[in-house]
Amino acid sequence: MDQIHRFSRLNRPKPKDAKLRPSEMMVLMVLGHRHMSGETSLVPSELSKELNLSRPALTPILNELESKGLIRREFDFSDRRRTKIVLQEGPVREIKNGFGCYTDRIRLLMDAFSPEEVLSLFTLLSKANAVLSDYNKENPDEKSI
Repeated sequence: MDQIHRFSRLNRPKPKDAKLRPSEMMVLMVLGHRHMSGETSLVPSELSKELNLSRPALTPILNELESKGLIRREFDFSDRRRTKIVLQEGPVREIKNGFGCYTDRIRLLMDAFSPEEVLSLFTLLSKANAVLSDYNKENPDEKSI
């Protein structure tokens, strides 16, 4: 258990800008990743599921990011009851540049393992993700941290 916790902490994003908390950086990373995949917006419920955060826990993070000018909220024209979260253009550039440190970490890990070990790691991580995803689906009312 200690090794899993240690790996998580070592791989946690360390924002260069001290004005961003890790939770804010995680939200920006998800939005940035989705943006680079062609999704320019995300509804808060999708974001909370992706981050495994409750909507009430996510709201102050979004409020803070919006006050810093990093995101904006827009009405969904197809359903005016829904709000979409959109990255501002400046943060998109910063996030694209910032992903370099994360891809460098992945490359560092991949270089440290043999091809067989990389395959084993991916297999184990895929299985762990599937188990946790199923657990989260079966326990939707469980409180998140």
